[in-house]
Amino acid sequence: MQTKRGCPYDCAFCLYPYIEGKRVRYRPPGMVVKDIAQHYHQWGARRFWFTDAQFITGKEAYPQCTEILERILSEKLEIEWSGYIQTSLITPDLAKLMVRSGVGDLEVAITSGSQEVLNNLYMGFKLERLYDGCRYLAEAGFKGKVILNDSLNSPKETEETLLQSVEAYKMVASILGEERVFPLMFFLGIQPNTDLEQRLLEEGYLSAGYNPLMLTPNSIRKLLYNPAPLNKIIAKACLKAWEQKSGSRDPRKWTGSLSQTSQEGGTYADANLLVASKGIPDGTRSSPWKNPAVQKTSPLGLAFRGKIPHDLLALTSPFYPLNTLQSRDGRCYHAVSFTEAAIVNHLVFLAIMTILAVCEGAWRRHLNVQDYLYSGR
Repeated sequence: MQTKRGCPYDCAFCLYPYIEGKRVRYRPPGMVVKDIAQHYHQWGARRFWFTDAQFITGKEAYPQCTEILERILSEKLEIEWSGYIQTSLITPDLAKLMVRSGVGDLEVAITSGSQEVLNNLYMGFKLERLYDGCRYLAEAGFKGKVILNDSLNSPKETEETLLQSVEAYKMVASILGEERVFPLMFFLGIQPNTDLEQRLLEEGYLSAGYNPLMLTPNSIRKLLYNPAPLNKIIAKACLKAWEQKSGSRDPRKWTGSLSQTSQEGGTYADANLLVASKGIPDGTRSSPWKNPAVQKTSPLGLAFRGKIPHDLLALTSPFYPLNTLQSRDGRCYHAVSFTEAAIVNHLVFLAIMTILAVCEGAWRRHLNVQDYLYSGR
């Protein structure tokens, strides 16, 4: 559900301001809640994700956000909602309203525990304000999970700033409870028309005229920004973490959803949608993973235990359903469902990209010929 378009922030790696513009355009709260109510009553939907670049884009967004949440309460819509939220913008009153209206698990883009790294990326918030927002949520009775997004090896990253990120996680965990905070590590993806891309072109990390859609292993390794020398330290830490049999992990049984409720059986994000799947023959919808080490999700489904190279995950996830599952012994399993439809989609995608590349090459040769003719040589 989208409540607004546009993002006023200048995050160096983000494409949202280029795609949607920096001026924020708000949907009327009444229309937003009318759409929610229709899905609620007509389709039995109970969980909603606000797809805004940021649900709270700034102080100017407080009236719209507040009215949406108040209308959810007045309409007696018992839902669970979430979205991308800057906790640095949460006030005590807004936190109470969020909890009362059904806020669920949250993704918090802390990016780094170093204020210097955040400033270098133009993130536009102070870490202390982020911690304050977490405190307001805790005081309001927030019971959901928090996924803490950390971007490793960002520009200006050092061993010291990496350790500061660890301390930032500990701070959030001390506020909300360690059992409810899950750090998610990722690398910055270099995207065209961003400040990060421009910097890396000027520094020579990227070559002028590079193709951002070239999905070869080498180009993916380049576009997932993880330069030396910290790349080796991070790689060793990841390998060591994957070898551990215990540690910080989600205690809930995997249901295919990040929602607070865990239900035995079924992998739908919303149990109410199970009604719509009744009568579908076995094998045409996903089944629960009772033993992820051996069970297949489809005739061509496979489960891999232990280490999977990050490049493989990056390559497969756009085309194949990918889940991280947990077995009884506490180990994680990466499961990729190679369904027939997914393979066909992948082949069609590759065919289209090949045709486009051939057409582009032909057009470039045509332009070169035209330039030669018009030059008079």
